[in-house]
Amino acid sequence: MRLAAALCGVAGLAAAGELRNAEEIVVKAVAAARPSVVTVITPEPKDVDQTGVVVAPGGIVLTIRSTMLGPDGRLPSQVPVRFPGSGDTVLATVLASHEASDTAVLQAGGSAKYLRIAPADSAKPGAFAILLGNAFGQGRESTPTVALGTVSGLVRTRAGVEAILASCLVNPGSIGAPLVDGEGELLGLVTSRVTDDGGQSVVVPYESIRRAYASNPAVGKLIDRPAPARASRGHIAEQFAEVAADVLERGRTALVGVRAAAAEGETPPPGPSPVLVPGKLPAWDRSSGLVVSADGYVVCPLRVTGWPNAERAMTVDLPGGAAHAARIVGTDERTRLALLKIDAAGLPVLRGAPPEARRPGTLAFAIGFPHMDPGIATPPLTCGVVSRTGALASLHAAFDAVQTDAAVNGGNRGGPLLDLDGRLLGVLLDVNDTEPQGYFTRGPGRYAGNAGLGFAVPPERLAEIVEKLKKGIALKAAYLGVSVEAAEGGLRIVTVSEKNQAGEPTAAADAGLKPGDLLVSVDGVALKKPRDLRAAIGRLAANDVAEVVYVRDGERKSVHAALGSP
Repeated sequence: MRLAAALCGVAGLAAAGELRNAEEIVVKAVAAARPSVVTVITPEPKDVDQTGVVVAPGGIVLTIRSTMLGPDGRLPSQVPVRFPGSGDTVLATVLASHEASDTAVLQAGGSAKYLRIAPADSAKPGAFAILLGNAFGQGRESTPTVALGTVSGLVRTRAGVEAILASCLVNPGSIGAPLVDGEGELLGLVTSRVTDDGGQSVVVPYESIRRAYASNPAVGKLIDRPAPARASRGHIAEQFAEVAADVLERGRTALVGVRAAAAEGETPPPGPSPVLVPGKLPAWDRSSGLVVSADGYVVCPLRVTGWPNAERAMTVDLPGGAAHAARIVGTDERTRLALLKIDAAGLPVLRGAPPEARRPGTLAFAIGFPHMDPGIATPPLTCGVVSRTGALASLHAAFDAVQTDAAVNGGNRGGPLLDLDGRLLGVLLDVNDTEPQGYFTRGPGRYAGNAGLGFAVPPERLAEIVEKLKKGIALKAAYLGVSVEAAEGGLRIVTVSEKNQAGEPTAAADAGLKPGDLLVSVDGVALKKPRDLRAAIGRLAANDVAEVVYVRDGERKSVHAALGSP
């Protein structure tokens, strides 16, 4: 069922009434869950707040075990627990703990409201997920902080315990917080782990916790609360999850895993030490990729190829499990993408979304393989909106970018950004916007983070890049070599750089451009503002020849400039 038909579409949410309905779901879910959220004050020397949740009569509280361990590595026999509302604090008894699920069961007593349990099948990728945690120690004020996101996927963690990935924001105070669904019913507990590939909260499902304590009859009986069957109520949240699952199934048909064999003596890229998966490749040697043509062309992040040398032996893992040796065909340093070729035919290719479907506010779904966790069952999905479109003149002008607040991380870069119909909004790129210049990958002493926004290259621009890369070209940023200011009829040249960083003559100097010339267009792009020039040059690559139209002394002229590198 498409959401458009189910809800008048999430497009139909443009109506204020539908938006209010969606908002009311979240508000009611929070109101239902909030009275059961407690503050657990961990023992000295930490003496910090984490979160717990009342799950059974008599003040039976679940929280996370590892963050409660004392300096001797043991659990205390009692810990202070602060209840919501009144702020009353009691000493709760630690009844039991379970190492593999990293949970502990406390008995605080009292008549605090306990949380209903959600059906296990509520944790579907794309389902509403609401986290209520004591962010930054605010639990001492008895007001848990709410974070909204979606269920991203399911993975297997320590000792085979299944875990939920969720895109809700989490911080140390949220450890032990309940993750609830659109009904305000408990899905599971937030652990002390956030995935190493960026921002995904790891949640232990309640069903896994219940099974973990089944061998302890006394404690197991206290928390043995199987979720009752729940009839579908036709809520927007349920319909949204259904559509998100459909988007995931469509998108994953063209999603591939990419891995590389490190060259002998090769050192890892700069930045924080990467996480290693036992028996698997280091983190920097794996990524997501996307099939871009049925005859076996695949794009992936440039970093995994061993850039700047880009000489690694590459392998592409198709959705069905088949592994194919791949060769590196071409590289694009501007967008930090590489084109690979495998010997395969008839591969699925995603349909591109037209530009008019990429309006700011449009729902956007990111999918990819988290390279830190080989036990992934399905590619995690994160949800957000198209935040902005257009040239990133102040950041990087290589393409008209699609910006999104869907969580983008080391696992899904190289994968697709999709719309509600499973159409391609763009390919997700490596990005480091923690630095002013916004480099799109690791640089000396830099780490590729995202600071909350992801970037994707749209389908039509991707097609242009792929056609060039198929020729075996290494695309580099183009450079004209002028500074300009806005003027009537175009852009006035203020200065002309004679040499680039390599000491070579610039394209502007070779073309005979001079200060005072009025630039009218470059490569057919009319110039009205300085950002127009940056965008026009950004769409080109070094060694491209661009027609430059300008006015000098009232006479209109044109010249073909062979663009160089910065």
